[in-house]
Amino acid sequence: MQLPLPTRSFGAFPMCVLNLDFASKRHKDQKDFRSGLCFDIPFGDWIGGNIVLEEANIEAKVKPGDLFIFDSSHLHHWVEKYEGTRNSVILTAHNTLFFPSL
Repeated sequence: MQLPLPTRSFGAFPMCVLNLDFASKRHKDQKDFRSGLCFDIPFGDWIGGNIVLEEANIEAKVKPGDLFIFDSSHLHHWVEKYEGTRNSVILTAHNTLFFPSL
């Protein structure tokens, strides 16, 4: 007899991270859903603080209220140094929502 998989109720973005005045270092989000995207919505008042996607050779200058979408599980990324107050809302999903054994 096969047991049913557990039901997981969640919306489009079951995980929300609030970064308050934080410049991340170089990293990949290895637990983010490997077939999903990360949505970054910056807010505040700052100078600098570009988002860098290393493998794509992209340095994005984002402004408050922009929507920056990228693959956080496959691309090394970080936020460069900045002056002022730079915050962001990150919307994403972890692999465990789709693959509970990971």
